[in-house]
Order: sequence, then structure tokens, then C-alpha cells
Amino acid sequence: MIEAIVFDMGGVFFKKSETLRNRVFKEYRLSEDWLEEIKRLPSYHAYKEGQISQDDFMSQVDALLTPGREPAQNLFRDLSLARELNQRLVALTQRLGSRYRIAVLSNSDSFLEERLQYFGVWDLFEFVINSYRVRMRKPDPRIFHHLLYKIALEPEKILFIDDKASNVIVAQDLGMHGHVFSNNADLTRHLAKEGILI
Repeated sequence: MIEAIVFDMGGVFFKKSETLRNRVFKEYRLSEDWLEEIKRLPSYHAYKEGQISQDDFMSQVDALLTPGREPAQNLFRDLSLARELNQRLVALTQRLGSRYRIAVLSNSDSFLEERLQYFGVWDLFEFVINSYRVRMRKPDPRIFHHLLYKIALEPEKILFIDDKASNVIVAQDLGMHGHVFSNNADLTRHLAKEGILI
């Protein structure tokens, strides 16, 4: 019997808003191409994996910016918030929260917790496992073992929901139930079929 539902965030609860992102780039007088260059830096990958701190990474990016520009941290925070919240999934999760433990396992950055609070969904979740904080990323099985340790349940009592099949496969290999998220209607059908949503 399922006792806990664990959600990914990006591509499930949040999707990037091109309109909001373009507004941020315009405000900072930068471009998506500039950001793509930054993403090719070894330090970007080290930051995303929690191997270097947010402050260290932002200092390196600041050194690449024209003097007098806004700090890189402000840019990355604003881009982090330039997203659309899946309001229907929020409502569904509120219903599920009355019967199941609800948690987060997400490959994210140092702004995830702030994003959840900004959009008013922090209290939906018992806990949040952010890859940046634990220095592990899906589909590495170690982060799923970390989840099992933190949630203190047998794998078969957990439903893991992610938009990437490769992540769901690892969860299933460890004994969890899994669902690849594509849209709200498909998830609702899956939950009903499994007797999770009545």
C-alpha cells in the first residue's frame, strides 16, 4: 500500500516561462546565448552538483560580467523564479496530502527552497531533497537511497513521480512505484487506476 508520494519539481510542478525569462534577460541586458556560454563552464556543473558553493560560482560569473552590472546572484535568482506553477497539480497535491506523506526529490540549484516559498507551495511537502544540498543528482541511485533513509519507509510504499523516464526507472529498480509525468490528466488517471485518488 502506498504511504508516500515523492515529486520531482522541474517539468512537473514548474515549467520555464519564456515570456518571464525574456523579460529577465532584457532587464539585465543579457541574452539566452550568454547563459548557454555560462552553462558550458566547468564551474557551472560543479555548482549544480553542489561541489562548489553558490557564492563561489556567482563570484566567478561576476568576474565575467561588465563592471557596473547587477550581481550574477540577482540574475540567477530572477531566472529561477521565471517559471509557471502547475496550479492544477498543486490542488491535486493538497487533496493527496490528507492521506499520504508528500515530499520532493529534485535535481535543482541553490534557489529551489526559495522558489517553493515564493510560489507558496513549501508547506505542501514534508521535506525537500535538493540535489544541490546533498551533492548527488538523479539518476544516481545514491540519491534515491538517501530518500529511502530520510523517509524511513519500505520502497514499495513510495510512489515516485518524475518527468524523466531514466529517473523513474532507477526508483523502480529499487522497488518503488513510479510514474513518468507528462500532464495532469495522465497523472490523475494513473492515480485513480492505482486506487490512490478516490
